[in-house]
Amino acid sequence: NIHGRGWRSAITSPDPLAFLGCSATTYPSSLTQQKRWFTGVFEILFTHKNPLLLTIEGNIWFRQALAYFYICLWAVRSVPELCYASLPAYCIIKDSHFLPKVNERASLIFMGIFVIYNLYAYWECKRIGVSLRMWWNLQRMERVNTLTARLFAFVSVMLKLIGLSNTVFEVTQKEHMSNDDDNDNVSVGRFTYDNSPMIMPGVVILLINIMALVNGMSRLYKVD
Repeated sequence: NIHGRGWRSAITSPDPLAFLGCSATTYPSSLTQQKRWFTGVFEILFTHKNPLLLTIEGNIWFRQALAYFYICLWAVRSVPELCYASLPAYCIIKDSHFLPKVNERASLIFMGIFVIYNLYAYWECKRIGVSLRMWWNLQRMERVNTLTARLFAFVSVMLKLIGLSNTVFEVTQKEHMSNDDDNDNVSVGRFTYDNSPMIMPGVVILLINIMALVNGMSRLYKVD
């Protein structure tokens, strides 16, 4: 909104950090918080604050608009990723493949894209002090968040657009830890799922792939 009015931003990273907030204490609360963020930025595409419209009006730069447009499409990314996550199970069950075989030259294109993308992503994280292990954990959690929070955000906005539902502001519970020593906190490193259905799409995809893998291995044993 403020950039659409012609304002410009400047990056600053003070030491010590100027603001430290309390994050969600449970994993479902974290997913609900992310769903709220993804829902909000996705809804911007269907308003007069659409980055591409603001570019036409000349208020923001085109490259800046593309960056905002990419962020606004975060929720949409859940749909192709959901299909992509289902492809391995489908190919194992149907005994087919959707990528070129390893002995085909065309496979070098896909392997090259995969390697270059991940090396560049890790290089970006390395610049800000992220370790290899943390980067790998972020990559794994990104898959989970895409199939849960982003998927729910996409569905909620679509239901709102066709008039079947209204998006609501969901409040997440945040608590301040009274004990500063994380080593004494029994909850460190644990995820609390509660009774939230938010995690279900990711669990279903996981179970489908496990069943397909078991099915494929059983067929290999029968052939032997």
